[in-house]
Amino acid sequence: NEHNKALEYLQKAYRLANLYRNKYMIGTIEHYISSIYKIINKPDSAMKYAQKAFNIIAKVDSSSTFSLMADIYKSRKNEDSLLFYCKQIEQVGGVYAKEFAYENLTGIYLKRKNHAEANRCFKMYNIYKDSVNAIKRTDIIARMNAQYNYNEKEKENIVLREKNSRNTLIVISASIIATILLLTLILY
Repeated sequence: NEHNKALEYLQKAYRLANLYRNKYMIGTIEHYISSIYKIINKPDSAMKYAQKAFNIIAKVDSSSTFSLMADIYKSRKNEDSLLFYCKQIEQVGGVYAKEFAYENLTGIYLKRKNHAEANRCFKMYNIYKDSVNAIKRTDIIARMNAQYNYNEKEKENIVLREKNSRNTLIVISASIIATILLLTLILY
């Protein structure tokens, strides 16, 4: 399983980071371990590592840290903690994190019958959803452009390899003919 293999490598990296006492690396690896546990549906393990990572990397990468914590609390159906972290994301989150936060805040406020806040969050969710979609479209276009450029370079490389092969064949043929002529002149 890919996730188990990833955890195995992350645990090795975690031991090394602890050995070298690299706090930021420790926090980053804890964050990744937590993410893997979240993916494989082990929320208790995910929470354990997320809380460890939170204290170290929250100041440096608060958007992804708050998003991870919010996602874990969402999977645990802990609405109050989800609300807390979504509000944190509102303040410091990136585009993807804010889309996630406003979607969840809309649901929470609707459930709590706070229609004004639900409406505000829904409007913000749509704004961020449009931004995320624009980013995705831009990424798709960039990937397509890169693929096109790669294909063109490959075609060019094939032509160059064929030309190189022909040139090599010409040089070998000319060398053989020159060698035969030289031998013929020497022997006669």
